[in-house]
Amino acid sequence: MLVEFDNKTFITKKVFEVYVRNELYNVIGFGYYKTGTDNYSFLYKLFQRHPFFEFLVKKYVSIKGFLLEENLVNRNAIHMSFVAESNEYIPISWNKCITPIIKSVADKNKERLIESMREAISPDTLSFRRNAIQSCKFCGSTSNLHTDHSDVSFKKISTDFLLVCVSSGVSIPQIFECDLGTCMPHFRLEDAEFSRSWYEYHRSIAVYQILCQACNSKKGCKSTFMKG
Repeated sequence: MLVEFDNKTFITKKVFEVYVRNELYNVIGFGYYKTGTDNYSFLYKLFQRHPFFEFLVKKYVSIKGFLLEENLVNRNAIHMSFVAESNEYIPISWNKCITPIIKSVADKNKERLIESMREAISPDTLSFRRNAIQSCKFCGSTSNLHTDHSDVSFKKISTDFLLVCVSSGVSIPQIFECDLGTCMPHFRLEDAEFSRSWYEYHRSIAVYQILCQACNSKKGCKSTFMKG
């Protein structure tokens, strides 16, 4: 799939990702980049590809600058934030800007729903991560570790739950709020019952394991790219 970005054409999404990673890590680097600078221009164009760009711009009105700094969880990664008109520092994932942004309203709503479902189960995943042996189950690596669904994938658990909701006539949320700290969508108070039911359903099925990024990627390829 061709990717058009900043008057350049990339033959695949992977090639585009390599280009963006090189720009962030080797060309731009850590620092604060304010409006009017070349680096700001690049970062803003990248930010425009974020799936929640329209929502965030509407909420924060204007972007004064971007901050690239060391990720405290993964020392080998860049943590990216934008500075809003209110001087708030809002974290965003540059990886989410890699995927093509041409999406229907239905696709955007589905994406926000799935992200909200992930956020709702985060107490479980974080608890497991804190108490687990901090090494990859497959190769023993202690670098770039991820919490992964081992027996049944998140995709299958979430899909099965939504199918149960549809067959039972349970209303599935269509509107979401945005967390100020993580810049990620989450369920509204009005949908607390749906969130609670999903949390309990997922918890009754999910089994976790710790994998490094490399082994998690290999596992993904073997399971038809299903994300843990």
